Amino acid sequence: MENGSKNILIEYTKWVLKGGYIIILGLCILGGVFWSYGTYVDSTVPMIASSCKSDLKNVPNKAVLIMKKRFEDTPEGMYWSPHYNKDFNLSTRATDLYRYGYYIELRGDNYVFSGDPKIRVNRETLSMEAEHLGTTWLILHPQCDKISTKRFYELVGKEIKERKKKLKF
Repeated sequence: MENGSKNILIEYTKWVLKGGYIIILGLCILGGVFWSYGTYVDSTVPMIASSCKSDLKNVPNKAVLIMKKRFEDTPEGMYWSPHYNKDFNLSTRATDLYRYGYYIELRGDNYVFSGDPKIRVNRETLSMEAEHLGTTWLILHPQCDKISTKRFYELVGKEIKERKKKLKF
């Protein structure tokens, strides 16, 4: 009789542990699903990619990417090539974009982004202007063309290769 009662206790303990493992596994899977969904919803996706040219001597031509949160219609931030980043090095990739500024507001037909100086981008022409002395806006890039995201990364890749050549001895 002692052997039979030990077997029942061992079997009951195994059954409880299996149930506990199944519950823990289910909670982990459920937590992973919720985390993945939250990450997916909060991720940023390209909204507008543009290639901008400038007539000013001090302002270089620039590829600009405006990103938005998935499932939203307003921008999240403005991104440039990583070769504008202070931490640029030989291992920098085209996907390591430099965030110039966050979206602040919509003024008329212009998206306004934070940064020093603030930049505003016209939604229709994609022209870029910089805030000057807090009151006036200077036109930086009067000619901006909408491009594909693939073309944006190609332009960024070229800029990075040129800067990496200058870094090598």
